[in-house]
Amino acid sequence: MGHSAAVAMSSMPLDSPCPVKANTDCTESGVHCVKTCTRVRQMCQSCPVNDWKEFGSYLRDCRLQAGLTIDQVASSVGLSSSLVGKVERGERVCQRSTARALEDLYGTSGALLDRWTRTQARSNDPTWSRQATECEPKASDIKQFHAMLLPGVLQTAAYARATFHDGRPGEDMESVISARCSRLAALTATLSFVVPEHVLRTRVGGAQVMSEQLNHIVKLIEAERIVLQVLPAETPTLAGLAGHFRLFSFKDRLPMAYAEHVSGGVLIDDPSELHRLGVLWGTLTAFAYDPSRSTEMIREAEREYRLAEEQLQPTLR
Repeated sequence: MGHSAAVAMSSMPLDSPCPVKANTDCTESGVHCVKTCTRVRQMCQSCPVNDWKEFGSYLRDCRLQAGLTIDQVASSVGLSSSLVGKVERGERVCQRSTARALEDLYGTSGALLDRWTRTQARSNDPTWSRQATECEPKASDIKQFHAMLLPGVLQTAAYARATFHDGRPGEDMESVISARCSRLAALTATLSFVVPEHVLRTRVGGAQVMSEQLNHIVKLIEAERIVLQVLPAETPTLAGLAGHFRLFSFKDRLPMAYAEHVSGGVLIDDPSELHRLGVLWGTLTAFAYDPSRSTEMIREAEREYRLAEEQLQPTLR
């Protein structure tokens, strides 16, 4: 997508259709679809406006099930009928206070607020991040290497909060954190990860946060939910300098990959690029400790953080 299309997209009204056309070369918000843009239609479907339209449609269904008119809802939650209608059509973003009021009015036992949280998180994510996240539930196998942090799908809320605190200071990221920490439950894929040894030693959020985070990973390994290998600090290969990437395999479609860079990400479906990343993954797993040794390293690091936190506690009393 060219610059003019990107400008048009950023300035269009909330109820306007996405101007991106299929099968065009595109670069927008850090996304570049390699070769021809075979995923552009999926990008359009991921626009934030569609998220709020879906949520608005859900609100309308809740209202009809409750047997209420727009005027009755507006009177109950202290909004104008016009604004309630716009929220239901996805023309206005629903505020959290409104979602809370509608939750109480419709008696959805937390379902409405949960859906609002997920919608808010999706709309806060840039398109490139959302596209990669949306590949996850459809995949049968996911392989991921992250050079600097523990992968997002494995993060605890406290660990994620610490990364956002330093990376996006001053922003309210709670809805994004909630969505990140709920991603794993939605996945049915076989999950394999490689992380460098220094990631275990990088103190994100303090000793207690790291102890809880590594304990969480150990439990996932013990439950055979994931396989994680640690790349030794003294490894002779430089493959770990290649950056962060994910490989997605599917039962009903061709594989894809996603590679991150400092200001965005790249969705890849080009066969030669996929082959290159597959070879890179093979190199990383070959030089990494085997899963059993890696798990012991994680347990050891967790014990060290736990002891550090226990030693710190008396000084705080």
